[in-house]
Amino acid sequence: MTRYLLMLCWILGVSYLNAQESEVDLVLNEYIRTKEAQQKKELSMSEFRYEPGALKFPSFVGYQRKEQYLYYFGESPIPSLELVVLAIDSGKIHYDIELLYNFKGELIFCRENQNNPDFKFTELRIFFKEEKLLRFYEGNAIITSSLLFHQEKLKFIQATAKSLYDKFTGYARFLKMKP
Repeated sequence: MTRYLLMLCWILGVSYLNAQESEVDLVLNEYIRTKEAQQKKELSMSEFRYEPGALKFPSFVGYQRKEQYLYYFGESPIPSLELVVLAIDSGKIHYDIELLYNFKGELIFCRENQNNPDFKFTELRIFFKEEKLLRFYEGNAIITSSLLFHQEKLKFIQATAKSLYDKFTGYARFLKMKP
């Protein structure tokens, strides 16, 4: 009886991982489609830049930030945000962050590359489904722990993604953007 119960648990676990893997593949395909649309200039783009000297941060020398919003116009009067690309430079530290949204405006993917020596990672890839964590990669390793760092990083990324989405839709409504 115990042997059959263990086999059943193993089978359920494998099928759960396979289902998760197929969800991750769907998100990756959407990311690739969006990047190809960006290269083909099929998406519209708005860009915000915070130039050096415009913001004075005493602890950050040469702070620069660029936000690119890639979107398309559909049936809705508000354009549909696909991807936000952030580039943040602060002296010798550089961050590249991409946030991919689904058609409902929910974050489905985040990719972050950085060279901050205070962190042990250089790349994070985080997958979401219905605003819940699906898979968390640090480099090539799948993170399954619930370390405080990972919990805080998830909260920060989700809050940033929501803030940038709200910022974009707020500007779009204010400007009554049209193709």
